[in-house]
Amino acid sequence: MTDMNEKTVKVLCLHNLGSNSKKMRRSMQPYIGALEHRRGHMRFEWFFPDAPYMLPGSHNGGLGAAASSAKDDPSVSPASMHMDPINVALTLVSLRRALDAEAFNEVERPTKLARKTKKQSDEALVPLQDRIGHDEEAIRRAESILDSEAPDEHQARWWQIPSDAKAFPGPWIGNEHSIACLGAYIDQHGPFDGVIGHSGGSLLAHYCHGLLAGTLDPKQERLFDVKRKEARRPFRFSLTFAPYYPSNAMHAGYLAMSAQSRLRPLILSGKRDEITPPRELHQFGSLHVADPRSKVVCQAFASLVDAQAVWTHEGGHSIPRDRELVERIADWLERQAIEAPEVPSRRSQQVVAHL
Repeated sequence: MTDMNEKTVKVLCLHNLGSNSKKMRRSMQPYIGALEHRRGHMRFEWFFPDAPYMLPGSHNGGLGAAASSAKDDPSVSPASMHMDPINVALTLVSLRRALDAEAFNEVERPTKLARKTKKQSDEALVPLQDRIGHDEEAIRRAESILDSEAPDEHQARWWQIPSDAKAFPGPWIGNEHSIACLGAYIDQHGPFDGVIGHSGGSLLAHYCHGLLAGTLDPKQERLFDVKRKEARRPFRFSLTFAPYYPSNAMHAGYLAMSAQSRLRPLILSGKRDEITPPRELHQFGSLHVADPRSKVVCQAFASLVDAQAVWTHEGGHSIPRDRELVERIADWLERQAIEAPEVPSRRSQQVVAHL
């Protein structure tokens, strides 16, 4: 029987590159279970959206499988190894959506934040369009797949990479479309008390928080559309697993601006995390390139978002499942659900009207 005085704590969980909502839910299951078995007057409710893009060849194992097959030929693009019509259509539709959303937002951006990738992105469309031709059925099927909940085998992501080559070269584009999708999700299911992000999902978590809190200019992300007033409430607490530091200066600036709201996340970093830092972080403050990669990335991320604490664990670029650490994090989540104050929004009524 449900306690009439029971408080519901809603938490938004954003997966990492190459994962999806189902995999993220499984990764979070130890924490969900730990909090379900505790007594008290709180009930945690978990929400797991899918990123709107898919890795090329996701039906065939994705970039990871392709890269291992192409290891003897560095010139081979993993995307080119999965050129059946559906995968071509998925890549084409994803890139189109990314570019359309980017162009829509470009109108309001100052020159210093203008995109510098249009030529490369437009060139990436040409071979895809040539390959798909007039296969409208493949396009329709791709749109249906992208607009549906991801099945277990699909590998989703929050960004697009026009070249999609083996070594994951830039530029990373398309956060505008992802933010638009998350805005619609928050409008439908929010407001949320907390947000949990794994790797790249943590970047989107903080971007959305900055928009909700009014520390990011809504004119730069005009597609973030949260219509219901109650759903516009900023997150009260944030947990980041295996942070990823953006190489794009604008995205790094987004993180810094979101920190002005004093969200102050808890960060979990694995000692065996082999994530490669961007060139900009080869020397960050007192950290030198000889430091473990995870330490360089984690400390840079923590500094940008003004983290309240950084906890380490023995794992890698993952969500830890060690029982003792799970209970410790569950304790933290429980305390935050009780104690974390409402984050005031800086948005005026005029700004809210744009969202």
